[in-house]
Amino acid sequence: MKNFSEKIFRKIALGIEILLMIAMVLTASACESAEEEETVKDRLGQATGIPSIGVGRQRRETADQTGKGFTICIDPGHGFDDAGASSSYVADCDEKDLTLRYATDLKSELEKMGYTIILTHDGSVFPRTSADDGNNKFNPNERSAYANTLDIDYYVSLHCDSFEDESIGGTRIYYCEAAKKVDDYSADVANAIKMQLSKAFPEDGEIKIHNMDPAEAYAVIRETYAAASLIEIGFITNANDAARIQDAEWQEDFVEAVAAGINDYFATLG
Repeated sequence: MKNFSEKIFRKIALGIEILLMIAMVLTASACESAEEEETVKDRLGQATGIPSIGVGRQRRETADQTGKGFTICIDPGHGFDDAGASSSYVADCDEKDLTLRYATDLKSELEKMGYTIILTHDGSVFPRTSADDGNNKFNPNERSAYANTLDIDYYVSLHCDSFEDESIGGTRIYYCEAAKKVDDYSADVANAIKMQLSKAFPEDGEIKIHNMDPAEAYAVIRETYAAASLIEIGFITNANDAARIQDAEWQEDFVEAVAAGINDYFATLG
């Protein structure tokens, strides 16, 4: 009986010892976790090191690359010795300055989507073509001639409108399905852009869009072989339009809408 009691006692003692060891391990792990967490906090406070995903760093979302394989040519209207339209409502700049801003931002927005972008000019120099007339004005025929040397999927020319009646305003989109077009989807892209602009600025009502007769159409949309559109961002002779065109936030919204419209069409082809 004595031996049996001793055996029971030894087993109980062994069990207690095992429980104590487990408690010590758990306590040590908790301390290490606390120390590790404190170390991360210290590093964050000192702006050193980057925490892992596990402690709350957000994952970077993969950029939309639906534009890969497509090339868009963006034409900032006017430039150089051709200032374009001017107005007392945009006293610090001319049309050529505004169109270059919008074209540069549109380039960046489309590049995020994977498109290859070519600007007809950067405001400093423009390409010399077979249509060169020898002056420092990059005229529409020169722009079309340059675009026709490129392997592009779409051509978009950006402008700011003006009119003697200052009450006239709003965005307008023009395209022309001329016989020389290699691609016949000018209307499709123009309407996709219109849809996105209408969603971005519902207060403007329906965006005006025009299919121009070749006899009257702007040269840059008539003479280019690629599908093309010309977008009049707004009227700088209209006080409301002029204020919006010069507003950075409105510019961003406008550019994003135009890019989204272009992408709406080409994403279906990818």
